[in-house]
Amino acid sequence: MQKILWHTLKIEDALKELGAAKNGLADDEVKQRLRQYGANVLPEEKRPSWFAIFWRQMRSPLVYVLFVAALITAVLQEFIDMGVILAAVVVNATIGFWQEMKADQAFAMLTAMVKHSARIRRDGQEIMIESSEVVPGDILVLHAGDRIAADARLITVFDFETNEAALTGESLPVKKHVKPLLAAKMLMERANLVFQGTTIARGKAEAVVVATGKHTAFGEIALLVHKVEDLATPLQVQLHKLAKLLGVITVFIAIGIFAIGAFQGRSPVEMFLTAVAVAVAAIPEGLLVSLTVILAIGMRGLARRNAIVKRLLAAETLGSVSVICADKTGTLTTGEMEVVEIAGDEKVALKIAVVGNEGIDPTARALLRVGVKAGLDPLKLNRAMPEIDAIIFDSARKWSATLHSVARSRVARDLATTPGNVLYVRGAPEKVIAACKLIAQQKRALTKKIEQMAERGMRIVAVAYREVESTVKTLRDLKHNTLPPDQLKFVALLGIRDPLRENTRETVAIAKGAGIRTVMITGDHAKTALAIGQEAGLFHVPPLHNPPQPSLNLREGESLVITGEQMDVMDDETLAKHMGSVSIFARVLPKHKVRIVDMFHARGQAVAMTGDGVNDAAALKAADIGVAVGSGTDVAKETADVILLDNNLKTIVGAVEGGRNIYQNIRKVVVYLLSSSFTEMILIVGSLLFGLPLAILPAQILWINLIQDSLPNMALAFDKGDPDIMMDRPRPRSMSLFDGEMRALVFGVGILTDLLLFSLYLLLLYIDWPLEYIRTMVFVGLGLASTMYIYSCRSLRHLIWQSNPFSNRFLTGTTVLGVAVLIGSVYFPQLQTILRTVPLRLIDWLPLVGLGIINIVLIELVKGVFILRKHKKLVVI
Repeated sequence: MQKILWHTLKIEDALKELGAAKNGLADDEVKQRLRQYGANVLPEEKRPSWFAIFWRQMRSPLVYVLFVAALITAVLQEFIDMGVILAAVVVNATIGFWQEMKADQAFAMLTAMVKHSARIRRDGQEIMIESSEVVPGDILVLHAGDRIAADARLITVFDFETNEAALTGESLPVKKHVKPLLAAKMLMERANLVFQGTTIARGKAEAVVVATGKHTAFGEIALLVHKVEDLATPLQVQLHKLAKLLGVITVFIAIGIFAIGAFQGRSPVEMFLTAVAVAVAAIPEGLLVSLTVILAIGMRGLARRNAIVKRLLAAETLGSVSVICADKTGTLTTGEMEVVEIAGDEKVALKIAVVGNEGIDPTARALLRVGVKAGLDPLKLNRAMPEIDAIIFDSARKWSATLHSVARSRVARDLATTPGNVLYVRGAPEKVIAACKLIAQQKRALTKKIEQMAERGMRIVAVAYREVESTVKTLRDLKHNTLPPDQLKFVALLGIRDPLRENTRETVAIAKGAGIRTVMITGDHAKTALAIGQEAGLFHVPPLHNPPQPSLNLREGESLVITGEQMDVMDDETLAKHMGSVSIFARVLPKHKVRIVDMFHARGQAVAMTGDGVNDAAALKAADIGVAVGSGTDVAKETADVILLDNNLKTIVGAVEGGRNIYQNIRKVVVYLLSSSFTEMILIVGSLLFGLPLAILPAQILWINLIQDSLPNMALAFDKGDPDIMMDRPRPRSMSLFDGEMRALVFGVGILTDLLLFSLYLLLLYIDWPLEYIRTMVFVGLGLASTMYIYSCRSLRHLIWQSNPFSNRFLTGTTVLGVAVLIGSVYFPQLQTILRTVPLRLIDWLPLVGLGIINIVLIELVKGVFILRKHKKLVVI
């Protein structure tokens, strides 16, 4: 379809261009156009099949490492070892698959398809059809409450307003007309067009369809979404680095083994078998399963916080967020217009706001709600003051009036001093004040108050009244769209705005304390956004200082608000200079939102983007975490990683806290499992360097990694996390999962522990104990040590005695079970055959328990050093 600026055309020109008429299209023409333009549906991404979700669990560097290990063991015909490794991969994939399938089903329930219908005129007859059957040239017949089926050029309007928040982010209804507009008008300023997916707030109209499906404004955004590439999550990047590190270490040691073997004159076959043993020791086979369990349990925890996570890895990514790009309407604010200030006689103003109010538009509903909240009963008021005549609000006259009969009633006594009739007027302040009997000083004071309220982003309604004789029964004299001057008694100014949520300011402060910056992105006007931003605490304005005003002349580092118009004239280098200070992006389009996310990425920050409309979808996909609200559009929910069941910034910050706890639990598991793997590897390498038999066998290593350690380390997923975790700064995207503290714990403590255990091995060989007995003792020593020092790994932020070590009942239970399994592996005949163990005397368990205690002491000493360092840094800061 040729790109035509429909908002610039006259009505007759638009109809001619479309080959349409006000009576509608004929059936034959409809069929031809349906073949030409296709169904009126938005492009959608195909939902992943169950197989695709299962296969997604396999796309992990750690899975690749395990597959290589399984292949090597298969070549060596060590089928038991191969089976155990592959079992770890299958368990991991099954857990991840099950959790993501449940999330996908929950998402499907939230986005259950609703068949929308459209009222159109064809062949001169009004009919209802499915919206998918609408074609260009159709005549839409629109009424209040309808959902608009396609983009269309208005041809007739009657007091017509639409709600376009889902498309533009504009929270207030948009007044529509039929006059042609200039070509340069932005999408949100094209007041003679209506757009697919938006709704009608009031009035009625007719419009000729100009675009359907992918050619609509919504459709173009949906196509933009498909072009945005998915980013690897920070955890994916870190796991890739960890897998690469493990691979490099394994290859390096394997080469070293061959070199040592060649020097010692050992056979190449023997060296290859030994290299496999080292590979098995180096790879923490239980890590993959444990990470999946932690993420799955984290997803469940986030669901309890009203956040449904669609992808497993997204649960952890929330914890790395350093910038929250929050949609204003419905996230920072309530999403409903409310009266937030009354300047004048509040008691009388409330009754005027309620009486005769049918609540047919957002402004009327706001006036009605404030009266009801104040305790007024609309039914009683309307019975006490029956309406005689009315003039409804019109954008040309900018006021409405109602004439009421006032009896001697307690309910009505504040609105009229004597029985008779009374005229009530509500409307634009300049119109109502001009009709009121006021002195110049009073008018100046009201003008100043109006300016102050407008600067705070309010829509202002003035109310006034006049008592008239009971013989007056009509407003005929007022129907010429004029209010006679000096005829009314002024009552009050009512400031209406989409107000801030009660907990927004507190939540922004919590996020700021956690090092997370909250930035508002909105389609609203800059002044409205500034008022909300200041109230939310997005930036600080000193007392007695006027709020900053938007300006096209921005100085580097001083801009608090930038508009889409300003972004259009900035290159990336110029915009980058403002990204550190800007708190609000106003009047932005979908392309601007994607650019904002990209600019934050260029600064190395992890971005969470919130939104509910189709206009947010591309940015939701571009962000590290896309967060859609449950009441949002299907396109937004389809694109997002997380869906909020409530439209609340507090839920997002709570989800970030949950993500941080998930990451902390992952770090614990990595320390725990790599410590064990490093110890096993040192024992193998040490045996080779001294030309001795292997201190521990591959099957025994696999047993410890997959059976002995798996349940306790998975139980770490149930740790509730540290209460002060939101005091930390967000971790950089480039930060390694395996940081300095973890390396010190794994390598430093590991070497000391290995020296003790390997010394015991050498001593027992020296006194000529049976090799199987010695290997059994080394096997039990490793098992006991890992069972004991897991309690030190529970918190890397506190020492072991600073918290209750038994508060995690799952860990306590799995530890007891782990000890039982270890005992069974030594004394149960079938397991003795598989693991090549022999029964130990009770007294031989004592030095192994002592070794575990020494290990705990060493870990706590290293933790203490790092805790002191962190404390000193905090004091300096």
